[in-house]
Amino acid sequence: MDLGARLQTVAGMVYPGRLVADIGSDHAYLPIALVLQRICPQAIAADKNEGPCQSARRFIARYGLCDQIDVRCGDGLAVLQPGEATTIVLAGMGGRLICDILQNALTTARSAERLVMQPQKDCASLRTFLAENGWQIDLEQVAQENGFFYPVIAAVRGKMSLSPLEVKYGPYLMHERPPSFIQMLQHRRSEIRRLLELLAKESGESAAERRAVLQEEEQELAIIMRNDRFDNKNKPKGCGYAENIVCASAAGSFGGSDQHGTDEFVGV
Repeated sequence: MDLGARLQTVAGMVYPGRLVADIGSDHAYLPIALVLQRICPQAIAADKNEGPCQSARRFIARYGLCDQIDVRCGDGLAVLQPGEATTIVLAGMGGRLICDILQNALTTARSAERLVMQPQKDCASLRTFLAENGWQIDLEQVAQENGFFYPVIAAVRGKMSLSPLEVKYGPYLMHERPPSFIQMLQHRRSEIRRLLELLAKESGESAAERRAVLQEEEQELAIIMRNDRFDNKNKPKGCGYAENIVCASAAGSFGGSDQHGTDEFVGV
């Protein structure tokens, strides 16, 4: 089972050797890959719709993994018992929906050792929710696939205080500045400059307001890209272990076409 860069990044943040639950699993490609590569001995593939669950069962049976991957049809984390999953994955959905799923089952969510989330949008809302509800971001990566950028966020229980820029762009990404993050910022800066050129030809209050917003964002990007490394006083803790997991998992045969969620531009 091959995964694209986005799901490969998600897989690299899963704690190895323990049970993982993939919420909104669709065809169960992620759990299948994790079990096939012996990253996780067991997995739960969950979806709220019966159609995807039936497809997941067929794929799991095709790989002979019915004894290791349990397919559960239900809404959000209601399919799990507290403490059942070491890692809970929520990927390929909006950040606000992820917040709602966690909010609706806080006891179960808080019982997991790690949350791995790949929001398609509303990353800032998700980071704010995590900080307000007792989670600390301990790893962030940006996956680039088919011209799109996908932030992936891992969080553990703990306290976290974020600046406005960290809420918007990600504390780990700002402090560690991985190459894919810088590429995403450069891509966004180019997009902003293109939009400003178009808006320069327009008049009126609406165009002026839009220009001001874009110019402010461009200044933010310049500040972030100009700094080699931000002040480490709020640097996420526990990153070393997470980085080792990413390197170890990525060394497997993950790679190929993406089958999880929708492809759209995802900003931080």
